[in-house]
Amino acid sequence: DFWKKITDRGVTPDLDFNIKNKIRIFNSSIFVIGSIYLFYTAVGWLRGHHLAAFLTFLSWGISVFCLYLMSKRKYEFAYHITMILGILFLFTFSLLYENSNLTYVFFLFIPVAAIVLFDNFTICFIYFVVTSIAVLSAKIFFLKVTPYYPTDELNKYLGFLNIFLTSALLYLAVRMF
Repeated sequence: DFWKKITDRGVTPDLDFNIKNKIRIFNSSIFVIGSIYLFYTAVGWLRGHHLAAFLTFLSWGISVFCLYLMSKRKYEFAYHITMILGILFLFTFSLLYENSNLTYVFFLFIPVAAIVLFDNFTICFIYFVVTSIAVLSAKIFFLKVTPYYPTDELNKYLGFLNIFLTSALLYLAVRMF
């Protein structure tokens, strides 16, 4: 079945139960996030936001690469790439759209994802600090600079859609865990 092929990518019988769960949560989350990237690539392209569409499509490609890494059992590498991509993506889109689509709010999920993926306290703490700095930097940026794309009504509604999609992703991750 298609979903099982996605979630079990990189899962082998010799792995501990906990590791298998992390891999399955990661794989399913990356698949959902990748689908969201494709949706927003199309939305950005249709709205004439070509830079945003290109960056979102690039992020989708990196996510696909991370799924490939999972099949090669490069788990930690895929986890780190995804975490760094998430921080860079959220920061960039916060700069492009400012407050209008609530992108900066999703920084809060990066440390939670780090706790799920990494057993090392130091790594989790580093992601927490980097994420905190990114949020503060974005908020300071909002005070000083106008966004790349002008604020419009649709961005506000896309912000609500982002919250719904993230809630669905969290539900999926918790349910699988």
